[in-house]
Amino acid sequence: MRARVAGADGDGLVVDWDGLRLVVPPQVIAAGSSVTAYVRPEDVKILYPDRPLVDAVRFNLASGRIVGSNPHPGGRTLQVLLSNQHLIEVRHGHYTYVPLGLQVGDEVRLSLRREAILGIGQV
Repeated sequence: MRARVAGADGDGLVVDWDGLRLVVPPQVIAAGSSVTAYVRPEDVKILYPDRPLVDAVRFNLASGRIVGSNPHPGGRTLQVLLSNQHLIEVRHGHYTYVPLGLQVGDEVRLSLRREAILGIGQV
């Protein structure tokens, strides 16, 4: 992902990824700088609508719609079109989200774990 540094707060560096504000691990990068980063598909978590947010997933909340689903030996990979029109992948085990009955076309809320956003570097 390519984003612009919006500033910093007590939780880390705040970046704007085309309208989606994300908190990433602390870095010394000036506000206004362009940066790149990535998050592994297994570190993107789907939130259960009826459960409270725990610390591990309270950052970087996003909404999107499932637009693709591909099985793999350990489970499946979902492609989710985010509200900022970027596509992100969510990889999970076979039984992880069974209670949600996820299908292509479903709206979901996600958390991009702060600690899992890696490779922060200036462009």
